Amino acid sequence: MGFRISYIALEAYRGFRRNALLATSMVIIVAISLTLLGVALLAGRQVDLYGGFWADKIEVSVFLATDVTEPQRVEIERQLRNIKVVDQIYYETKDQAYERFKEQFKDSPDMVRNVSKEAMPESFRIKLADPAQFEQVHDQFCTDRKDANGREVCNTGIDLVVDQRKLVERFFAVLNLLRNSFLVLAGVLGLAAVVLIAVTVRVAAFARRKETQIMKLVGASNTYIRLPFLAEGVFAGLLGALVAFAFLRAGMFYLQRIRDQVAIFEQLPLVGMSDFWSTWIVLLALGVLVSGIASLIALRRYVRI
Repeated sequence: MGFRISYIALEAYRGFRRNALLATSMVIIVAISLTLLGVALLAGRQVDLYGGFWADKIEVSVFLATDVTEPQRVEIERQLRNIKVVDQIYYETKDQAYERFKEQFKDSPDMVRNVSKEAMPESFRIKLADPAQFEQVHDQFCTDRKDANGREVCNTGIDLVVDQRKLVERFFAVLNLLRNSFLVLAGVLGLAAVVLIAVTVRVAAFARRKETQIMKLVGASNTYIRLPFLAEGVFAGLLGALVAFAFLRAGMFYLQRIRDQVAIFEQLPLVGMSDFWSTWIVLLALGVLVSGIASLIALRRYVRI
C-alpha cells in the first residue's frame, strides 16, 4: 500500500512538472472560482447577520420643519401616539441629533466641521409594532403629491417622513446583487476549471500512453493505471483551495481592519472566523471533489486502456 501511494504521488508530481503551464493555469482558475464562491457564501452569511441585526432596530423618522412651533410639535406627538401601530416614540432635539452625528462621523473631522448644529433637524424616531405598517404613519402626515422641488407635501411643521426599512432593503438588494454576481462568476469559472482539468488529464494521459501500455502488458489493473492521473486533478483542486484560503483570509483581515478604523461600522455585526472556517471547509471539499470527478470523467471518456 505504501508503495502504491508513493508511486501515485510521484507520478502525479511528474505529470504536473511535465505540463507545468497547463497545471498552473488549472490551479489558478480553480483558486479564482473557489475564491468567488467563498465571497458569495460569506456575503450571504453577512446578509443574514444584517437581517437579524436590523430586525428590531428599524425606525420611522418624522423630521420636523426648521420653523416648527412648540404647539405644532405637541400636536404631532399627540397624533403619533394615537396611531395603533406605533410602539415607542423618541423625541430628538437639535443638540441630540448633532451629538449623534459627531459620534457617527468622529473619524471624518472635516465633515463634522462643515455641519453646524442648526443644520440638524428635530425629529421623532418611532418604533412600530409591525414595521410593514409604515404607510399608516406616512399617510397620517404626508401625501403622495409633490411640490415644485419634487418633495412630498407634508402637514405643517413636518419636513419629511423616512422609513429606514426602505433604506435597509436597498442596502440588502445591493448585497444580494453582489452575492449573486459572485455566484454566477464562480459558476462560469468553475465550469472552465472542469474543462481545463479534463484537458490537462487528457494531455497527461496521451503523453504517457507508452508507459500505460507497458503497465497494462505486465498486468497492472485499469484502476492502478488511472489513479496517478486522477491524483493530478485532485491535487490541483487541493492547491486551488489552499490559494483560495489565502485570498479569503487576507480579505477577512483587511475587512476587520476597515471595521475597526471606521466608527460607523463598529456597531454592525461582521462575519467571524467560525463562518470563514465553515466556508473554507465547503470550498476544500468542492475543490477536491469536483476536480476528482472532472478527472474521472476525462479518463473514462478519452483514455482507452
